[in-house]
Amino acid sequence: MDYTAWYPNLIAFNNHARYGIPFYHALSMLSKSHGQRLLCTRSDVKNGYPEPEGLNGLIAYQEGTRVRNVKVDGRPAGFSHGIIGSVTHHEDGSLELTSDYTDQLEGYPNMGHIPPHTAFVTFGEEETSHCTYDLEVLLLSPDQEIDIAVWAHSTPMLFSRDETDPFYTSWNPVYTDRYVWSIKQGQGRFASVNRFNYSCFGSTIPLPIRYGEYNHFQVVTRHGGFDCYLNGLLVQTAEMVPYPMIAELASEDDTYIYVKIVNFDKTHEAVEICLDCAIQAIYEAELLTGCPKDTNSLEEPLKVSPVTRTFDNGADTFTYQAPAYSFSVLRLKKAILREVS
Repeated sequence: MDYTAWYPNLIAFNNHARYGIPFYHALSMLSKSHGQRLLCTRSDVKNGYPEPEGLNGLIAYQEGTRVRNVKVDGRPAGFSHGIIGSVTHHEDGSLELTSDYTDQLEGYPNMGHIPPHTAFVTFGEEETSHCTYDLEVLLLSPDQEIDIAVWAHSTPMLFSRDETDPFYTSWNPVYTDRYVWSIKQGQGRFASVNRFNYSCFGSTIPLPIRYGEYNHFQVVTRHGGFDCYLNGLLVQTAEMVPYPMIAELASEDDTYIYVKIVNFDKTHEAVEICLDCAIQAIYEAELLTGCPKDTNSLEEPLKVSPVTRTFDNGADTFTYQAPAYSFSVLRLKKAILREVS
């Protein structure tokens, strides 16, 4: 058979070896330390922003949209992926976005709400987190709608799939997420987009678009958002929604208190843990950590896998150092009180 795994690929294999992906190890850690009762927790943690990486792109919702002079950080950026459709090169140096909507999307799940004639392409080959993205788009009327995409990246969803189908291993509309500066009816707004489901944020404002000619759009991506320029003027600024950089959960059984800690940040965090009961000083922490893009393979089956460490600073109030990009499970043994005779 042609399979090497069943999606979401918790365990992959060939005829001689197997390995678990990082998410498999995270689930295994949870299953070994789930406890019998959930505990109420209160936390005071700092907020931060996602650190997305990806390509830049353009989505057009009508036929015939033309673009030229596409650059990333001042360097020309050519067409790289036809997520829906492709491009046609013209003698004047412009690219016309073309759509094969019917052929490309027919039969794919939950794609029926994408407008006909939609085309979605990316430019450049290097995924970045911070860059300056320039392009000139010919807009003829407010009815001509586009999305200028940043941080476009291929992210498979977690459900069963046939890995022999190239659709599931290539850039495609089902598995490509991005942030967009969406320009519709002459107004600009921001959204994070999964498939073609929009989660809008920020305000919607009218844009001084010059219809009937090429307009110069520029998007500068940065930590926490991106800045949008139109024909040399700063017209909109996107601020991403922050989220807590530490997540926690606690449970217990008759012997242990289990504290789960996820550190989303790129730096280690000193986490102060305050308990309402006594514990023994010595405790174990099972730790899963690595760089965000690290993965396991047949050549490196344990590149991202749990390690167990022992600490001796357990108390009703103590500090645990949570490494960057980590998931920790602390097993805190309750103190045994001697009976008074």
